[in-house]
Amino acid sequence: MSKAFVNEDAAGGDASGRLPARPADPQPITPRGLAELREELAELDGSSRRAHVLEQILETVEVREPELEDGRAGFGCVVDVERGTGALRRYELAGPDEADPRAGRISVASPLGEALSGRRAGDVVAFAAPAGEERIRVLEVSLPGDGR
Repeated sequence: MSKAFVNEDAAGGDASGRLPARPADPQPITPRGLAELREELAELDGSSRRAHVLEQILETVEVREPELEDGRAGFGCVVDVERGTGALRRYELAGPDEADPRAGRISVASPLGEALSGRRAGDVVAFAAPAGEERIRVLEVSLPGDGR
């Protein structure tokens, strides 16, 4: 799970109290992800460690709108897949700071996120899963909230 959605005590840093290092380049985030982080920050005591982590994250993200080009999955898209077991899953390609695998939001930088990026319905994708290589079939690619 991303550092943006973890328990304050697990937010990282070291014994000196320094905050975890952020990547040098701005990290992508969807408008929804940005709103969720801002809402979480507004609910916190401004002096808490979690508030400082969220402030740092908000200073280093770049809002990107979901992208669907020529039916291909891009940042922020929803991708419905069939796993090798026949199980159906829905994933949303999100930024690292808003990723929440339990909710189906996966980072575009994760192995599965990288494998799904640029794919369209009908594509079969192989990716490195914890238990070894896994193959999945893309059933549908859409923008979030389009009713599918």
